[in-house]
Amino acid sequence: SQLLQFQRGRPQRQSLAMLHQVPAVLLSCCCSGAAAAASGSSRSGSKDSWSLSESYVGNDFFSKWTFFTELDPTHGAVEYVDQSTAEEKELVKADAHTVEFGAERGFATGSSGTNRGRRSVRIESRTSYNEGLFILTVDHIPIGCGARPSFRMYGADDLHPWPVWGEYSMLEGAHTGSYVSTSLRTVSGCSQASTMAEWNWGISKPANNCDIYARGQLPSQGCSQKGPVNSMGTVFNQNNGGTFAGEWDPLPPRRHFSTWYWPAGSEPEDVKAKAPDPTSWGAPFSRFRLEESTCPARRFRNMRLVFDLTFCGEAANSTYAQSCPEAALHESCSDYVLTVQQPEAYWSVRMLDVYQRGGSSSTPWILWLTLAALLMTIASGAIALAIRCWQNPKDIKEGLGSTWVSTKEHASKLLQSAGGSSRWSQSDQSSMAQVPASPLPSNQSRKSGDGVSLVLGDEVEVVSTPQSCGLVGCHAGATAGLPAGARGVVEEFEDGGSVFIKFDGFRDRTRVQRTELTSLIRTGTRPQFEDVQHPSGPLCCSASRRTPR
Repeated sequence: SQLLQFQRGRPQRQSLAMLHQVPAVLLSCCCSGAAAAASGSSRSGSKDSWSLSESYVGNDFFSKWTFFTELDPTHGAVEYVDQSTAEEKELVKADAHTVEFGAERGFATGSSGTNRGRRSVRIESRTSYNEGLFILTVDHIPIGCGARPSFRMYGADDLHPWPVWGEYSMLEGAHTGSYVSTSLRTVSGCSQASTMAEWNWGISKPANNCDIYARGQLPSQGCSQKGPVNSMGTVFNQNNGGTFAGEWDPLPPRRHFSTWYWPAGSEPEDVKAKAPDPTSWGAPFSRFRLEESTCPARRFRNMRLVFDLTFCGEAANSTYAQSCPEAALHESCSDYVLTVQQPEAYWSVRMLDVYQRGGSSSTPWILWLTLAALLMTIASGAIALAIRCWQNPKDIKEGLGSTWVSTKEHASKLLQSAGGSSRWSQSDQSSMAQVPASPLPSNQSRKSGDGVSLVLGDEVEVVSTPQSCGLVGCHAGATAGLPAGARGVVEEFEDGGSVFIKFDGFRDRTRVQRTELTSLIRTGTRPQFEDVQHPSGPLCCSASRRTPR
């Protein structure tokens, strides 16, 4: 909290008693946090539990994604469009319950003069992840000769091009296939040869090497496992789709990517209740192990979610003739995509929920207690120093030296921006309070000689200079002898009639005889001071303090 509050340029001091309550309040808050963290931990179970962090589907779905508009990296017959074009061409729509997006379903139009391919949408999440449980319910996955849909994650930036940070393709398919594939893609150093799975076939070997340049495998194939029958395709779409769950757990003891699938209506109850427990789901249809010796978990990081629908390209061209033999007799995959309609080239998504580790985002209760002790120590020391400054400004000034001056200057700048004057009084120094100046009314004349009727807090300006100065000081000249225009503020009077004035730019005050102040004029006033009683405490040595009205 702040000791001072500024409202319309006027200072208001809070009660000193509140300072003594700060350590207790901090302790109470921190201990409450510790108790809440501890009880929350006991309620939510172990740190291995997953907690919902994002539900994507809704009216604002597309605000959480960016539209990819570059050339297709897989050299597909596609033209990715931006959001405005997608909306204009009715390639995207979202409501509270369902999101649809995809490619042109009629004849391909492409960009004028470029003939790059069928217009389509590829979106990437604005959020990146380093672990998570991703649950996707889809009513419809794009199909058709030449179509290449995928829902995946990958990491990349300017210094780490794909696939340096890896890729996890939770589901991907091609043409009119009836099952999805799940794949990992990396640079060299990630093999799954020791994992038992139903592998897709490469050129001359099972696709169990995640290196996109692996020998004996298709270009960019990576390590690829087959999914269940009717996990995509005509039957899948006719039966209202289904739900996929992908768990990415890079930490021991699991260290894996695992993927499950349930046809529509057969999802586990914990999934429906948004309290998923993968340990109760049985064996996944796909599993990749992240062992340090074969495929280190650090190969995968900072990965964004991606929905994609491309056509042909590296992945689909190689299976085009096998999957669409009749079409392949007459034209290439790219030509086919540009000349026929694609009525089922769209995604329909009913749910996409992302879960993060419940324990990893919570502060352990022991840290709350440590934080409480640290804050109490800092607060107590700060309060002791503040009270000492409050009551013994001269001692603090001497102890802090130049630090005190620089602190005053810094505070002065802050206070100037709040509308106050940059001048400090002796009382201001002990309270660290800035007193804003009150200029004289415009109808009040200013004349030389005003200095003889000064009161505490008046601002003055030099209008004339003295004739001489003594060896020990200039008496009247020490103040009035400054260049015309020098400004200061009256800080203190002595019984003998002397006046202490603090001039701008000078560290020390100047002592001036009251009878020698005719060379000054008043330029403004400051609030006067009154005695205000404050409650004393264990750190206080005085119960009174002069406070500005």
